[in-house]
Amino acid sequence: MNVGAGQRVSTRALLITAALLVAAVAFLPWPLAQRITDSPWSGPGDLAHGVADAFVIDHRHGTTPTAADAALHPSTEFWRWFHLVKAVVAVPLVVVAGVLVPRLRARGAGSRMRRIGRATASGTAACVTLVGVVIVIANVQGAFAPLSSVLSFLPQVSGTEVAVAARAVRLDVSAASLAPSTSAVLHDFAVYHAVLPSLRPVL
Repeated sequence: MNVGAGQRVSTRALLITAALLVAAVAFLPWPLAQRITDSPWSGPGDLAHGVADAFVIDHRHGTTPTAADAALHPSTEFWRWFHLVKAVVAVPLVVVAGVLVPRLRARGAGSRMRRIGRATASGTAACVTLVGVVIVIANVQGAFAPLSSVLSFLPQVSGTEVAVAARAVRLDVSAASLAPSTSAVLHDFAVYHAVLPSLRPVL
């Protein structure tokens, strides 16, 4: 009887922990990355405009976007830490939710409604586990290749200078020899897509 009570307490503690971790995954990465990098962006909209302005500046001056003195460097570093924090927090969420799935699925005495409730909770925990795995993978990719990830904000910003710079990069890709800035972007994209196959043995 004491063992059963202990398991109920343990399950309750796991549920509370999972709920806290879900909140942490959703709300912790941005402010923590902001604090670590001392970044000024209060939200995705601010970051998108910051990325667009920096992209134009680097293109105008021919600066390699991965260089330490690049205008894109602050936003890239912020985004790297955002992904790192999110991945680190999502890992324990996957573990806790994964433990909850069989625990909640286990049959026990109770009414039909209680069994339905347990089955629903187990299914929810399974979904959280799968979503958590996707979050970990996506954010590990972003942490290893933050430039590729942060450049995804560019389509959110309209403007002639941004469009001209983006078009110049696209034209450079089709040229026989790449500019150093374009080569750095392509290399980062290659790293981004190489991360997933390297994670398959772990998965």
